[in-house]
Amino acid sequence: MVNQMIAKHPDLKKEFELIEESLIKTAESNTVAPDPAIKQSIFAQINSTSKVETKVIPIQKKSGNILRYGMAASIALLIGSVIVNMVMINRYMDMQNELAKLGKEKTYMQTEVDAQQKNLAKMEEQFAVLTDPNNQTITLKGMDLSPTSMATVFWNKASKDVYVYINNLPAPPTDKQYQLWAIVDGKPVDAGMFNMGEGETLQKMKSFSNAQAFAVTLENKGGSPSPTMDAMYLMGEV
Repeated sequence: MVNQMIAKHPDLKKEFELIEESLIKTAESNTVAPDPAIKQSIFAQINSTSKVETKVIPIQKKSGNILRYGMAASIALLIGSVIVNMVMINRYMDMQNELAKLGKEKTYMQTEVDAQQKNLAKMEEQFAVLTDPNNQTITLKGMDLSPTSMATVFWNKASKDVYVYINNLPAPPTDKQYQLWAIVDGKPVDAGMFNMGEGETLQKMKSFSNAQAFAVTLENKGGSPSPTMDAMYLMGEV
């Protein structure tokens, strides 16, 4: 594996050679030369022997090659360990990245699921309101400010629930908001503010047990305690 990695990565091969050269120089600089007296003692023993037969004493080679091979093996093990560590670290980082990616995907999917469940719940509520036979339907028609505008109020006298369905209304200025009014005994009573925009077609308003008509005016954002009569957009009798 070391050889394969060195063959693939020239920088790693160069580093391997530098480490090997450094270790060899360090070993050679610490080599202790044998004592000259040992050589004289050996020849003295050879000359003084009376035997004809000469024993051939094999002289072992210096341990430099062994040391060299040992250092090379150590370097190989060192580099192999480094490579293994690098591979393991890379695998660990890849796993961490995958986990982070999966976490983001899970969060995104959960957000999508929550949004779909919310939309489904809203659609079920709208369907229940639109199909409830106990709801009285009051059509609010456009006034002089917007003759083509229209909205529908669904009023359940038993539960007192009031819903407004926006059929057609112009988008209000950013500092304005539409307000629903219930005409109770000839007096306008605040029925709540409603929003405009996608997904805001049917909205629940304040509950009423008695009303003779409903109307819509355009007020400052947040509502008004009394309707602005010259800003009335819709009105319809029960």
